[in-house]
Amino acid sequence: MIAKVIVCGLILFPKTGLPTTAPTSATDSRNANGAEKPQAPFLRSTFNRMDVIAVACFWIDYSFLLLGVQGIYIFKALAALRTFRLINTFFSSWTPLHSLKKSVPLLLNIALSIAFLFFIFR
Repeated sequence: MIAKVIVCGLILFPKTGLPTTAPTSATDSRNANGAEKPQAPFLRSTFNRMDVIAVACFWIDYSFLLLGVQGIYIFKALAALRTFRLINTFFSSWTPLHSLKKSVPLLLNIALSIAFLFFIFR
């Protein structure tokens, strides 16, 4: 992960004379004249951002474990997001995973509506 960040850049492309277009698929890694295109910066991908969040939450949870702090389960739950990285490697699970990614804003609207109704009628 660290080597990929160094080569591809964290958020922006590294300052080189290379073109700033990223490949859109595995077969589109070369441009018209045969030169290889650089990869997109590391944090431009949704799954790489989830991976960074999962790893950071794991280390936060681990430090809480060493300090003896208990009862903070949100970091354990967010560390479990790392399994989505494994799911993304298989092409057969790619389509449902991206469909879920596109439907998250709609699901958040529904969850907020249910929470609002819960607080009103409680």
